[in-house]
Amino acid sequence: MNPVVKANLIFTALMLLGAIVLAQMGWYVAHQMWGVPLAWNVLQYCVSGAQDTIVGRDVIVYILNLAVIYTLARIAWRTAKQLILTSKWMRAFRNDTHHGHTSRLNAEFREWKTEIIVVKDAGFVALSIGMLRPRIVISTGLLAMFTEEEVRAILLHERYHCQRRDPLQAFMTALTKDSMGYIPLVRTLAHHYATWQELLADRYAMKQMGTEYYLGSVLMKLSSLARVRRDAATVPFASNEINYRILQVLQPDQTIHVPFSFGKPLMFTIALLCVVTGFTAGSCS
Repeated sequence: MNPVVKANLIFTALMLLGAIVLAQMGWYVAHQMWGVPLAWNVLQYCVSGAQDTIVGRDVIVYILNLAVIYTLARIAWRTAKQLILTSKWMRAFRNDTHHGHTSRLNAEFREWKTEIIVVKDAGFVALSIGMLRPRIVISTGLLAMFTEEEVRAILLHERYHCQRRDPLQAFMTALTKDSMGYIPLVRTLAHHYATWQELLADRYAMKQMGTEYYLGSVLMKLSSLARVRRDAATVPFASNEINYRILQVLQPDQTIHVPFSFGKPLMFTIALLCVVTGFTAGSCS
């Protein structure tokens, strides 16, 4: 399967799974608070059938309510945290902007129509940030650390993320994973999608450069760096998927095999659903 199609399918499946869970919870909350009639709802079905079980209706209601509160609270917390952090980061970046390098790079790559911000930082900073208007942020330390061609490879990698609006997708993925991490399949899909995000950006950079040499040189140097800025709505160049990325550079003509243990998470997810609905086995008789 085409890697781009695969990544899109994984992201779509993750978002669809999250939307289904939220819809079920929303209907359940509406029914509990305002008596909205429900033709069919998994959570309400569990509650209705619980009265015929040994565990009892009150225990099931408590567990389901706890799951709903946890999920909604995590969504609210992650969203608020992201808005605050993004605003804080952008203020810091603007205050520490190296105007000379910023003007030079924006003039050099003006056909990209993507803003590039160079910040005064001796460390390695390379990321795309901004859910609605993605920008590329790099540091003066990066410019000093790498050659002109290596810097171009890094910028091309980040440009790909901006073109695909990966910062927004990264936030949506992190939001779903943080709020619904108790669903095994969610964690698996989120990790796999994050890996392919980086591999596809690397492929784009190598194709545009016409060689894998410069990107490979960057990745080898980065493998020795211990700390990189990271945030949910940013897509940092130095990611945890660096081993697969190095392998792709070494084997540019081959499709990288990223282990995707779909079976076990799916079985655990189905088992979790069966355990919950198992309390209602006699409710339809």
